[in-house]
Amino acid sequence: MDIGPREHRPFLVRVLRIVAILCLCFGIYQAINVGIFVSRERLSFGYFGNGRWATFIHRGLQFAHFASAIVLAIGGVGLMRWKRWARPVLMIWAWLQVGVYAGSNLAYTASYLKYWRSTTQPSGDPLWFYLWMFTSQIVQHSMFPLLVFFVLIHREVGALWAKPQRGFEVLPVETVE
Repeated sequence: MDIGPREHRPFLVRVLRIVAILCLCFGIYQAINVGIFVSRERLSFGYFGNGRWATFIHRGLQFAHFASAIVLAIGGVGLMRWKRWARPVLMIWAWLQVGVYAGSNLAYTASYLKYWRSTTQPSGDPLWFYLWMFTSQIVQHSMFPLLVFFVLIHREVGALWAKPQRGFEVLPVETVE
Protein backbone atom coordinates (compact mmCIF):
# COMPACT_ATOMS: atom_id res chain seq x y z
CA MET A 1 0.00 0.00 0.00
CA ASP A 2 1.43 3.32 -1.02
CA ILE A 3 1.29 5.96 1.71
CA GLY A 4 2.26 8.82 -0.50
CA PRO A 5 5.53 10.56 -1.11
CA ARG A 6 8.35 9.57 1.25
CA GLU A 7 8.88 13.17 2.32
CA HIS A 8 5.40 13.18 3.93
CA ARG A 9 6.16 10.29 6.26
CA PRO A 10 8.43 12.20 8.73
CA PHE A 11 5.85 14.97 8.96
CA LEU A 12 3.08 12.46 9.65
CA VAL A 13 5.18 10.79 12.34
CA ARG A 14 5.80 14.18 14.00
CA VAL A 15 2.09 14.98 13.94
CA LEU A 16 1.31 11.63 15.56
CA ARG A 17 3.94 12.25 18.25
CA ILE A 18 2.35 15.62 19.02
CA VAL A 19 -1.11 14.00 19.17
CA ALA A 20 0.30 11.35 21.52
CA ILE A 21 1.78 13.97 23.86
CA LEU A 22 -1.47 15.93 23.86
CA CYS A 23 -3.46 12.77 24.60
CA LEU A 24 -1.19 11.85 27.50
CA CYS A 25 -1.23 15.36 29.01
CA PHE A 26 -4.96 15.84 28.52
CA GLY A 27 -5.71 12.38 29.95
CA ILE A 28 -3.67 13.09 33.09
CA TYR A 29 -5.29 16.51 33.43
CA GLN A 30 -8.79 15.05 33.06
CA ALA A 31 -8.12 12.33 35.64
CA ILE A 32 -6.86 14.92 38.14
CA ASN A 33 -9.79 17.20 37.35
CA VAL A 34 -12.39 14.46 37.90
CA GLY A 35 -10.62 13.42 41.10
CA ILE A 36 -10.72 16.97 42.44
CA PHE A 37 -14.42 17.38 41.62
CA VAL A 38 -15.34 14.03 43.17
CA SER A 39 -13.39 14.79 46.34
CA ARG A 40 -14.82 18.31 46.48
CA GLU A 41 -18.37 17.08 46.13
CA ARG A 42 -17.77 14.34 48.69
CA LEU A 43 -20.00 12.22 46.47
CA SER A 44 -23.00 14.48 46.92
CA PHE A 45 -25.62 13.83 44.29
CA GLY A 46 -27.73 16.95 44.29
CA TYR A 47 -27.67 17.51 40.54
CA PHE A 48 -30.24 14.87 39.73
CA GLY A 49 -32.21 15.07 42.95
CA ASN A 50 -32.35 12.44 45.62
CA GLY A 51 -33.15 8.87 44.88
CA ARG A 52 -31.69 5.62 43.75
CA TRP A 53 -31.62 6.36 40.01
CA ALA A 54 -30.25 9.86 40.49
CA THR A 55 -27.34 8.52 42.53
CA PHE A 56 -26.75 5.73 40.02
CA ILE A 57 -26.68 8.14 37.06
CA HIS A 58 -24.39 10.58 38.81
CA ARG A 59 -21.91 7.92 39.93
CA GLY A 60 -22.00 6.35 36.49
CA LEU A 61 -21.17 9.64 34.82
CA GLN A 62 -18.32 10.31 37.24
CA PHE A 63 -16.92 6.85 36.60
CA ALA A 64 -17.28 7.28 32.82
CA HIS A 65 -15.40 10.59 32.90
CA PHE A 66 -12.60 9.09 35.00
CA ALA A 67 -12.35 5.92 32.89
CA SER A 68 -12.28 8.03 29.73
CA ALA A 69 -9.35 10.02 31.10
CA ILE A 70 -7.41 6.87 31.97
CA VAL A 71 -8.05 5.32 28.53
CA LEU A 72 -6.89 8.56 26.89
CA ALA A 73 -3.64 8.61 28.87
CA ILE A 74 -2.98 4.92 28.14
CA GLY A 75 -3.70 5.46 24.44
CA GLY A 76 -1.35 8.45 24.42
CA VAL A 77 1.45 6.39 25.97
CA GLY A 78 0.83 3.61 23.46
CA LEU A 79 0.92 6.05 20.56
CA MET A 80 4.18 7.58 21.85
CA ARG A 81 5.70 4.08 22.01
CA TRP A 82 4.35 3.38 18.52
CA LYS A 83 2.15 0.45 19.58
CA ARG A 84 -0.29 -0.97 17.06
CA TRP A 85 -3.16 -1.11 19.60
CA ALA A 86 -2.96 2.62 20.41
CA ARG A 87 -4.66 3.77 17.21
CA PRO A 88 -7.92 1.79 17.66
CA VAL A 89 -7.94 2.57 21.39
CA LEU A 90 -7.78 6.31 20.74
CA MET A 91 -10.35 6.12 17.94
CA ILE A 92 -12.80 4.28 20.21
CA TRP A 93 -11.99 6.71 23.03
CA ALA A 94 -12.88 9.64 20.78
CA TRP A 95 -16.39 8.37 20.09
CA LEU A 96 -16.93 7.29 23.69
CA GLN A 97 -15.78 10.71 24.91
CA VAL A 98 -18.26 12.47 22.66
CA GLY A 99 -20.98 10.09 23.86
CA VAL A 100 -20.11 10.55 27.55
CA TYR A 101 -20.21 14.34 27.30
CA ALA A 102 -23.41 14.30 25.27
CA GLY A 103 -25.02 11.90 27.76
CA SER A 104 -23.79 13.92 30.71
CA ASN A 105 -25.12 17.18 29.30
CA LEU A 106 -28.43 15.58 28.33
CA ALA A 107 -28.81 14.25 31.88
CA TYR A 108 -28.07 17.67 33.37
CA THR A 109 -30.46 19.28 30.89
CA ALA A 110 -33.21 16.83 31.83
CA SER A 111 -32.67 17.51 35.53
CA TYR A 112 -32.78 21.26 34.94
CA LEU A 113 -35.94 20.95 32.85
CA LYS A 114 -37.52 18.92 35.65
CA TYR A 115 -36.62 21.67 38.12
CA TRP A 116 -37.77 24.41 35.75
CA ARG A 117 -41.19 22.79 35.20
CA SER A 118 -41.74 22.10 38.90
CA THR A 119 -41.60 25.70 40.07
CA THR A 120 -43.60 28.81 39.34
CA GLN A 121 -40.70 31.11 40.24
CA PRO A 122 -37.56 29.66 38.62
CA SER A 123 -34.41 31.28 39.89
CA GLY A 124 -31.24 31.73 37.94
CA ASP A 125 -30.81 32.16 34.22
CA PRO A 126 -33.59 31.62 31.69
CA LEU A 127 -34.19 28.24 30.08
CA TRP A 128 -32.81 29.23 26.67
CA PHE A 129 -29.48 30.15 28.29
CA TYR A 130 -29.13 26.75 29.96
CA LEU A 131 -30.00 24.96 26.72
CA TRP A 132 -27.44 27.06 24.86
CA MET A 133 -24.83 26.42 27.56
CA PHE A 134 -25.34 22.64 27.54
CA THR A 135 -25.26 22.51 23.73
CA SER A 136 -22.09 24.60 23.54
CA GLN A 137 -20.41 22.38 26.14
CA ILE A 138 -21.12 19.31 24.03
CA VAL A 139 -19.55 21.04 21.03
CA GLN A 140 -16.52 22.29 23.01
CA HIS A 141 -15.82 18.93 24.63
CA SER A 142 -16.16 17.12 21.30
CA MET A 143 -13.55 19.13 19.38
CA PHE A 144 -10.39 17.44 20.70
CA PRO A 145 -11.75 13.87 20.49
CA LEU A 146 -12.97 14.45 16.95
CA LEU A 147 -9.63 16.00 15.97
CA VAL A 148 -7.82 12.92 17.30
CA PHE A 149 -10.27 10.64 15.50
CA PHE A 150 -9.94 12.42 12.15
CA VAL A 151 -6.13 12.40 12.36
CA LEU A 152 -6.04 8.68 13.15
CA ILE A 153 -8.68 7.60 10.62
CA HIS A 154 -6.57 8.57 7.59
CA ARG A 155 -5.42 5.75 5.33
CA GLU A 156 -1.84 7.02 5.46
CA VAL A 157 -1.79 6.79 9.26
CA GLY A 158 -3.19 3.27 9.17
CA ALA A 159 -0.53 2.28 6.65
CA LEU A 160 2.19 3.21 9.14
CA TRP A 161 1.18 0.17 11.23
CA ALA A 162 0.31 -2.13 8.33
CA LYS A 163 1.78 -5.59 8.56
CA PRO A 164 4.09 -6.43 5.73
CA GLN A 165 2.51 -8.78 3.24
CA ARG A 166 3.87 -12.27 3.41
CA GLY A 167 4.85 -14.32 0.46
CA PHE A 168 6.91 -13.50 -2.52
CA GLU A 169 6.52 -11.62 -5.71
CA VAL A 170 6.49 -13.54 -8.94
CA LEU A 171 8.82 -11.93 -11.43
CA PRO A 172 8.09 -12.08 -15.12
CA VAL A 173 10.18 -14.50 -17.09
CA GLU A 174 12.60 -12.84 -19.45
CA THR A 175 14.55 -14.53 -22.13
CA VAL A 176 18.27 -14.16 -22.02
CA GLU A 177 19.92 -13.61 -25.37
